[in-house]
Formats: sequence, C-alpha cells, structure tokens
Amino acid sequence: MKLYILRHAEAEPTAPTDAERALTPKGLKQARRIARFFKKQGIKPDLLLTSPMRRCVQTAEFVATETGVDLGEKDFLACGMKPATAIKMLGRWSEMDTVVLVGHEPDLSRLIDALMGWEKSNGLRIRKASLTCISFVEFAPGSGLLEFSMPSKFV
Repeated sequence: MKLYILRHAEAEPTAPTDAERALTPKGLKQARRIARFFKKQGIKPDLLLTSPMRRCVQTAEFVATETGVDLGEKDFLACGMKPATAIKMLGRWSEMDTVVLVGHEPDLSRLIDALMGWEKSNGLRIRKASLTCISFVEFAPGSGLLEFSMPSKFV
C-alpha cells in the first residue's frame, strides 16, 4: 500500500466554529496545486478519506475532482484522533494499493511517527498543504518507508 497523507491547505484563522473554517484564496491555490500533482503523476487513489472539518473536505474535494475518485469517509482523522485509532481503522483498507488521508496537525505528524516506528520525534512538522507518501509491503505500525514529504510549493 501507498499511503498519501495530506494536511489541509491554508484556512481562515477564524469562523463561527473551528469546523466551519474555510480555505483562504491562498489555500484554494495550494489545494489545486496538490490535486494537479496527483493527476500529473497518475496517482489515482483507491480510497480518499478526510476529516469532517470544512477546510479538510475542501482540500480533499480538489483531489477527488482531479483524480475522478469519490470521497470516502468524511469523519476520518477528526481533530484529536489518536495514532492507534487511525492505524486500526486504516487496517480495514490495508489491501488497497493507494489511500489518501486529509487531516490536521499535530495528528498527522503523530500518525507518521507511529507508522514509521519513530518514538515521538517532536521534530516532524507537517506544513499546511504538505503531502507525505509512506509505502508498506505489509501494513503495520513501524513498518512504513518514507517515500517523500513536501509542501505544495514544491509540487
């Protein structure tokens, strides 16, 4: 499996609720850039999962549109999801070739730490609109191979 982990693009600093924060004009550009990268590289996810927060759903929708893939669960990686919970849920889809997750910090860096077998690196920072790819021969915590991690400005 190849697991693509995408942090949502830049969002408004405030809204009536945190869940309603939408992408900024810059965030919309970032999300489009990442989505075009998926298309240009021929990456077609078998499954696209996102946090229910508006900024994540908006980011994921760009990827869905460019790749022709429907959004899967929209309540995956809700803010504060623990790595063990995310890994257990991901286990359901471990036979798929390509899975994309769209979520938040610090949850994503903690998930990456667990998937790579790093013990709370504290140095890992996933910037907004950054894309990380981890591959697995067999899906299990600590068995990931980091393929790349880069912000949208480099795609």
